[in-house]
Amino acid sequence: MANTLIGHLNHSNLNLDWGPFRKVINSPNFHVWHHDIHPHGRGGQNFGVVFSFWDWIFHTAYRPAAEQPEQLGFAGMELYPDSLPARFVYPFWTRKHGTEADGA
Repeated sequence: MANTLIGHLNHSNLNLDWGPFRKVINSPNFHVWHHDIHPHGRGGQNFGVVFSFWDWIFHTAYRPAAEQPEQLGFAGMELYPDSLPARFVYPFWTRKHGTEADGA
């Protein structure tokens, strides 16, 4: 139950931080940076769902002074299909035919 609650809170867009426990438990203010369009670090940032301490241990934590990233999303987002059926096919289509989204 705690996992689900914190996971939903992290995606709630609430201005919520756990104060002195922010390096232990994930919060919306920390997790939003996981969705920044610009990855910080080699493979991204802030992967923990419930516990943020994993990110601090493995050096994937990113929490700048700004409250929110300038833009949320991912590189190649403009090429991603709008319809749900197309989204299911997209990974297989891009791998077979090569697109800008996968670097081909």
